[in-house]
Amino acid sequence: MGKQSLHDDEDDRLPTSLLDTTTTAVGDQQLQVTSRLGSKAILAVSTGQHHAACATSQGTVYVVGTNLHGCLDPDLPEEQVCSRPVLLESLGQIRVVQVSCGYDHTAALSSNGSVLTWGSNSHGQLGHRDSSEFGTLKELPSLVGLPLVGMSAGHAHAAVVTAHGTALVWGSNRKGACGREYPEELALPVPVKVVSDSKAGTTLPFTNWEFRKDSDGMIVKLADDVAIQHVACGYAHTILVARSGRLLVFGDNCRGQLGTTASEKPVVNAIPVYHPNGGRFVSAEAGNAHSVLLDSEGDVWMTTSTGLRCILEGQHALAIAAGGDDNAVAIGSPPSGNTTLNRQFSMDSAEDGTMIVDQVESLLDEMDSDSANKVEAGQDIAKRTEELLRYVTSLHDCAVIFPSLNRSSSHEHCHFA
Repeated sequence: MGKQSLHDDEDDRLPTSLLDTTTTAVGDQQLQVTSRLGSKAILAVSTGQHHAACATSQGTVYVVGTNLHGCLDPDLPEEQVCSRPVLLESLGQIRVVQVSCGYDHTAALSSNGSVLTWGSNSHGQLGHRDSSEFGTLKELPSLVGLPLVGMSAGHAHAAVVTAHGTALVWGSNRKGACGREYPEELALPVPVKVVSDSKAGTTLPFTNWEFRKDSDGMIVKLADDVAIQHVACGYAHTILVARSGRLLVFGDNCRGQLGTTASEKPVVNAIPVYHPNGGRFVSAEAGNAHSVLLDSEGDVWMTTSTGLRCILEGQHALAIAAGGDDNAVAIGSPPSGNTTLNRQFSMDSAEDGTMIVDQVESLLDEMDSDSANKVEAGQDIAKRTEELLRYVTSLHDCAVIFPSLNRSSSHEHCHFA
């Protein structure tokens, strides 16, 4: 099961026969659901051809499926099948906010803005020059220092987006999936060349830049029509969503997956695609040969052989997902009318022992105020405190500081079961 670490949840290592299970009816079938993930809230989830992965609110990653070329965990045997979610211990103390599964590789975006990849590197999809067919989990050195805010893994290529609106791609350039005619593979991340923007209001040679003055002086930034805020990678195509709401697309378009009329001729340089009703797209997801788009009104669109078609209207969708052949999922807004998804860690990371003690004090104060159910509150605080103590670099400070933590007698009989 890979290397063991000190603060792993004991439940993560239980045999599946010992886990609590429930049975749920779906149509005529009975699905068995385990409690291995327990009450962990999910920040992000992704599925590939052979595996799936999710990032929890604790910053941990769980993987499930077949370990083809190490796409689950390089520390597990080749092609081992994990039928229940397994904690990815190779990440150590790294907290992950997003995860994306390719065919036989996986990518993760950490809370500090770094990208880590593992699995097969047969087409350069890991973003570094390691030629091993069984790539170890590794941070991409060429992206260190960039303010990364999003990423996506396709069949054998991947892409990231920076806070400044730049997109970088690497891996297989089959049918122009990396937005260029050649080479066939990119072993390292390279910027995407986007079409010149006619709305920036500037002259050559800065056609894609916007210059304006405000109270702080001159501001120079990428124009909204070419500044990328979201990216989605499919089998051999890529969808970029610009801040203006238009799309920049390239790659295979045999089934119209780029949002234009289907053609056997691939698009090797990015072309713009606009909302059919003049609206703004805000995010995209890609399957093998189709794409799903979410606009600012919460309507969901899907690519067809003749262009874009609205498949969900007036439901105020908050998030979308796509995969396989013509599969799509949308998360609708609750009856309360909330229009945003709350994706955040359950606890802030602690940089030193003093901060840990402060947060533990805050948790105990919460339990004081929750007089209705002391046991449940105590269990919740125990879990959250354990999460704080995952950070090994802070344990030495805690050993010195925690003896000074002197609580009132109201906590003497609290049991953190």
